[in-house]
Amino acid sequence: MSQTNEDYFTKMVISIIFYTIVAVAVVAGIMWLASIVGGTKYVAGGVKVSDAIQKEAVTIRIQALETISLVGDKKADAATPAAETKAEPVMLDGETIVKNSCLACHGTGVLNAPLIGKVEAWQPRLDANGGIDGLVSSAVAGKGAMPAKGGNPNLTAENLKAAIEFMMK
Repeated sequence: MSQTNEDYFTKMVISIIFYTIVAVAVVAGIMWLASIVGGTKYVAGGVKVSDAIQKEAVTIRIQALETISLVGDKKADAATPAAETKAEPVMLDGETIVKNSCLACHGTGVLNAPLIGKVEAWQPRLDANGGIDGLVSSAVAGKGAMPAKGGNPNLTAENLKAAIEFMMK
């Protein structure tokens, strides 16, 4: 290759890299500005979640962790017997449960999970399980790719029923 062609090639590669970096920076800047101006965040399924709801969800998750004591933690073992470390079940409304535990799969339809608000997707599951109580039992035990209690062991059957009823609206 001649010197002119090598110089041209080098300039083209540098230009491509430079403009790629600029494009990424512009897109990141636009996304950053949109998050500042918007005040709400969008999550799976296009559901708007306000900062207050996100803070509440984090608080609920942290409270669940406060009940955990490590095996061999002599201070914790002496202070509280193992039976007392289990958290009491809390009755939450269906919407809160869905936003905290169900939205990732049922908001997007991952692995054929029925979508929130799509009654026609829930009906075959209701029919196959003999109604809402059968569907709740299926959710408690886990079904297909969904783990028992949707992956949240703190949920009760009543919590799951409230969540399912909310998702079928």
